[in-house]
Amino acid sequence: MKNGPLENRSCTDILCCLIFIVFLVAMGACVAYGYSNGDPLKLGYAYDAEGNGCGSSATSNSTYGSLSYADYKYMYFPAPTATTARRYMCVKKCYSETDFTGTASIEYIPNRRVISGALAT
Repeated sequence: MKNGPLENRSCTDILCCLIFIVFLVAMGACVAYGYSNGDPLKLGYAYDAEGNGCGSSATSNSTYGSLSYADYKYMYFPAPTATTARRYMCVKKCYSETDFTGTASIEYIPNRRVISGALAT
């Protein structure tokens, strides 16, 4: 640099720029494929122990009857212990500790892990 900049200079970032443009096009293709073949709204749902989306328009057609998840928008997690791990369920409202005084019960959609208020093994 004593004598000034080199006379025979060239751009070295063209290859990186082309790779970046190819990456952007590929990411755009992935997003377009996801929107056309999937349901992007599923990203906003909480899921119960069986993978059913709480608040979704799906219905449960299990041995417990056909129930719509649309009214069950919230997720309930019991106190985490060794026996209640992964036993969460879709409920109609948010519950607090004061809701469980006396004989209060939780209104939820049963699944294989939580049946009739009891935790299945």
